[in-house]
Amino acid sequence: MELPGSKESNVMMVGNKDAFKGSIVDPETIKNQSVRYIEEKKSLEGLKTCLEEKNLTPVLTLLLDEGSMNRSRVLALEYLVKLSDLTCLDALRNHSFRDETLKIKVDTALKQILTANFKKECPYCSEIIKSQAQKCMHCKENV
Repeated sequence: MELPGSKESNVMMVGNKDAFKGSIVDPETIKNQSVRYIEEKKSLEGLKTCLEEKNLTPVLTLLLDEGSMNRSRVLALEYLVKLSDLTCLDALRNHSFRDETLKIKVDTALKQILTANFKKECPYCSEIIKSQAQKCMHCKENV
């Protein structure tokens, strides 16, 4: 666009009614993000004492929160293996991870936990059985 009586020209923004909706701030969304961030910080603090307390909650909170920082989730994964608690299996198996690398690490950690507890998953029904079992007690299949 050229200004009248001048050879100076400027770019003029042109947009429709939806052009500036990206800059609308929703206070409820910001509040929810803040709550999630606070929960992440609490869980990171909880990791420091989770081994002594045998508390799996901060570990699962970080691993299952897709918004958490990746390094926090990897740190939580290390604590998961140290805790070696079988109660985390269902929650982690049923969660769909967006980060494929983290999913592989979680699967590896779950296998380590099962091995440490002398357990394995039935290849037919995915139930947890003793590692020396030859027949699944749930689906009655030979393993």
